Amino acid sequence: MEHKETLQDCQILGRKHEKSIILEQVCERRIGIIQISGPPIIGKRTLARFVAASLPGTTYIISLSDQSNMQSTKDFIKDVLLKAIELDKRHKLDTNTIKELLGHVNNKFVFVFENAEYFCGDYTSGDVQTEFLETCKLLAGSRNIMVIITSTFRFRFYKCQFLKLELQQLSEKACKSIILKSLNGMSRDSLEEVVGMCAGIPGLLNSFLSTYSYRTNLPRHVTTHDEESQCRVMSVVENLSHSNKSHLATLAYFPGRFGTKAARHLLGESSDARVKQIAILPIYRRSLIEIDGEQDRFYFHCFIQTCVNKHLAHLRDTSMTRERFCEFFADIVRSLTPEVDKNPEKIFPLFAQEIQNIDKLLIEAANCSDKTRYKRYIQLACEADYLLINVLPKHSAVKFYEACVNSSKIQGTPYEQGMMLMHYGTALQNIKGCLIPAQLQFRKAKSQLKQLGVSEALARLYTCIGWNLHMQAKERDAIKNLEKASRMQDRLQLKVNKHGGSTMARLEVVYTFIGELDKAEPCHKSSLCIRKQLFGEHPVIAETYNNYGLYYLQVGGCESQASKYFRMSLRTKQHFNKEPSRDKVISLNNVAMEYAKSGDHDQALEMLDEAYTMQYKLGLHHHDTSLIHNNRGKVYAMMEDYENSENSFTIALDLRKKILGEVHTSTAGTLHQLGETLLKAGKILQASDRFKEAYVVRKKVLAQQPQNRGVVESLENLWLAYEKSGQKENAKKTQELLNQELGRLSTFKK
Repeated sequence: MEHKETLQDCQILGRKHEKSIILEQVCERRIGIIQISGPPIIGKRTLARFVAASLPGTTYIISLSDQSNMQSTKDFIKDVLLKAIELDKRHKLDTNTIKELLGHVNNKFVFVFENAEYFCGDYTSGDVQTEFLETCKLLAGSRNIMVIITSTFRFRFYKCQFLKLELQQLSEKACKSIILKSLNGMSRDSLEEVVGMCAGIPGLLNSFLSTYSYRTNLPRHVTTHDEESQCRVMSVVENLSHSNKSHLATLAYFPGRFGTKAARHLLGESSDARVKQIAILPIYRRSLIEIDGEQDRFYFHCFIQTCVNKHLAHLRDTSMTRERFCEFFADIVRSLTPEVDKNPEKIFPLFAQEIQNIDKLLIEAANCSDKTRYKRYIQLACEADYLLINVLPKHSAVKFYEACVNSSKIQGTPYEQGMMLMHYGTALQNIKGCLIPAQLQFRKAKSQLKQLGVSEALARLYTCIGWNLHMQAKERDAIKNLEKASRMQDRLQLKVNKHGGSTMARLEVVYTFIGELDKAEPCHKSSLCIRKQLFGEHPVIAETYNNYGLYYLQVGGCESQASKYFRMSLRTKQHFNKEPSRDKVISLNNVAMEYAKSGDHDQALEMLDEAYTMQYKLGLHHHDTSLIHNNRGKVYAMMEDYENSENSFTIALDLRKKILGEVHTSTAGTLHQLGETLLKAGKILQASDRFKEAYVVRKKVLAQQPQNRGVVESLENLWLAYEKSGQKENAKKTQELLNQELGRLSTFKK
């Protein structure tokens, strides 16, 4: 059992970063357990042995590479520890617990548990796994013992310091670099062939280099002669029986993770156990899939998927597989939809687990045009629009609704055409941030739905149109459409439903935005009342909390109330939805600015970085990206870091001009804030140019927001810039314009 390998024996390729992380932690003894996880043949064992050989002063390295028949770890480890204790001390022990034995161990030990997933027994027994984890924690509690675990999946340790490393494939660039450092004169074609064959797996790369160093053949001959390389990847496909090949071909259709029920449906089997027996476990034993022990879910190794597609494509019944796949997941999404309103805390995680498969469903659904599937997907598109557009942050939802629009033109009724156009416009607006294309779809939807008379669908459409106009800073037109939707819902007695609550929520935001708070307040109360009555605690309540925060910001003197509601909104969104989403990006921005106002600028920037990371996953070409950069500019200005502030505002300005347009409230706001930063930085002429631009834009949007003080704000700063630069004549003219604007504002009731 004692492991004699040295550092020189541990050939590790392309793991420089992982090695440095481990050695830093190991040398300082910050942790007692190192867990190295990842797919088979990715280099876990080699890295573990490198760590074990790196530990100074280690007396014993106990390496367990086969635990498949071991029913208890405690007895084995007690045996090892007893042998390590001096004989005279051993006789004095009253009990034989591991905890007591550890107190008498003076030598340094490293326990290396390789392929530790086998401690799960048949992957369903929890007792053996629990005992194993508890034993590891006991061992790691001793200052003389280090525990190293390698496994295809991660174990979870509670209240225990441990280092977690998940190994991935090496990049193509790293593979090429390793090969070229070891071998000279290799042709480009040969290099590409070898890199492709090794698939980013260190073991295969090392095998190739070892083989090649003894031969003068071209690298392409490795695929003919080097059986070690071939067997470790290709034979897991070649040696499968015809029956298992068929199952593998069917299951390979799934992208990423999938559950037993999905596999059962595709295979046409009624028993979960049967599916595991005939397909999943045989494939797992050949290292083609991994098992996620936490969720009982499976996923194919990315470096195997290429081989599967190449060698088994001819066995795949694409038509039947696609039909079953799409039918199954369409039913899943449809069944989840009504449950969201009843029990969002349970349903949202389920939806998140299936997100990759639903994403695949939507892409495939775009290619399904026969009548039966058309009806199924139109129903899915109508019933699951909230989940697909607001919770699933994927562009596949946009493509799905685009396909539904095209299909409805051929096979659908005017109602179906109008609904698909409306949902497609909403997807374009919410997911991609495309306001004008969305507006075009809403207009087309209106021409279809209006001919059918007053309806719930038409009222929803007017709400969509109103919100789109608000996003374009056309507030008066936005209010007309939102009020029309509200009146229509009153007439149809649909006020107290989720769409009525949505209309009220949209109205409250627009009224708040233009400063008409007396009209905003009843809309706030109505929206919250409707949503609480219908849903209780639900993700949509988070939107209402956020709107309350915006309202209290406008009231003035209620900053603590605003901050309270912004934080409540973020907590609610994070509680229900763990996936990246645009509404969380908005809340992160709002809470970040509250931290900034209180003086905690580091926390504010940290939250804005989190928002940017989330936005990156959702797509950066979106107006929310400009919001993040704009808020960074504000925070840096508060910190008097004017260089970073100017850079952030400049990026935000470019984005807002491209996405929102030159004449937009937000564009004008960024121009003004950039001017303020330049003025404080002493760049007075540049600042005056920005203030002039901001004044011109704000003057143009003033008709939409007559009580807005933006024009006054820009004129005041422009006057100050002229004064500082000695431009007396320009300062005088600006003062006259400022007095006129102040006079106009004084006519409004306070």
